[in-house]
This record gives sequence, C-alpha cells and structure tokens, in this order.
Amino acid sequence: VSCAQSHAEAAEYISQNQADCILLGFTLSAEEQISLIRLVKHSLSRPPVLVMSRNSEVVRQANAGIDPLEGPAQLVAAVSELLAKPAARPKARAASAK
Repeated sequence: VSCAQSHAEAAEYISQNQADCILLGFTLSAEEQISLIRLVKHSLSRPPVLVMSRNSEVVRQANAGIDPLEGPAQLVAAVSELLAKPAARPKARAASAK
C-alpha cells in the first residue's frame, strides 16, 4: 500500500504503472478525483479505480464507487471485487507483414 501526500506524488505513483488498484479518498475534491482518474486511464497498466465519493459524475468515471459513510466493510468488499476482475488492458495489434 502506498499513500500519496499530494497530487504530484499521486501522479508519480500512477506513472510507475505498478498499482493493482487505485483508491481515491473522500478528502480529495471532485476535480482532483476526476483528474487522477484521467491519469490512470492514460497509464499503461490502467489499474481499476475505486473512489470514495457521493458525486455521481466522479463515480461514473471510476471503475467503482462507495459512499464514504458506508464503513470499512464496504471498502474491503469493493476492493476485493475489483481485484478479482481481470484488468482492462489495451489490445495489442500485430504488425502487418509488408
């Protein structure tokens, strides 16, 4: 588990392409959450994103969302479910023979 203390640090973690899952906490603004979700979607590894938010736009852009007031059991269940699914990977194209 790695915890970023700033947006720049979070972007650095995302760019390293080593995360199994990204959890965006409720202390981030909706704009910060959306910005980080976009960074994840453009990363090579594209790990699933779980967001703790009541903002429907943020939740819609993430792979999953939970209400921050639902408690730790819901958080653990959501992470377990995301990690059980195969990651969405961009499909590679074979080079054409010329």
